[in-house]
Amino acid sequence: MSGLMIKTLAQYLTNDSKMLGGGNAMKHKGNTQVMIFMLALISIFIKGLIVYLGYNLLMPKLIFSVAGPNKSLAEIENNFRPLNYWESVILVILTNTLF
Repeated sequence: MSGLMIKTLAQYLTNDSKMLGGGNAMKHKGNTQVMIFMLALISIFIKGLIVYLGYNLLMPKLIFSVAGPNKSLAEIENNFRPLNYWESVILVILTNTLF
């Protein structure tokens, strides 16, 4: 099912149509740009979710491993401020812009 959807989307984006006079007929130019923009937004939101989950689950443990024996994991988790979803989306946009 997913492979069919990707193939259909690829055909839609590349305007898979018959050749007319040596060139492709550009039927859906405006819709293609909107579709690409929507796919870029969806990609940013999915990356933001990955950053949100990864940061909030892993950072307390990474801080604990760097902090040494003088702090407990419970103390680090109590002082840890988790990232909210919109902060992670902004972080994704920032890193995409910089790199």
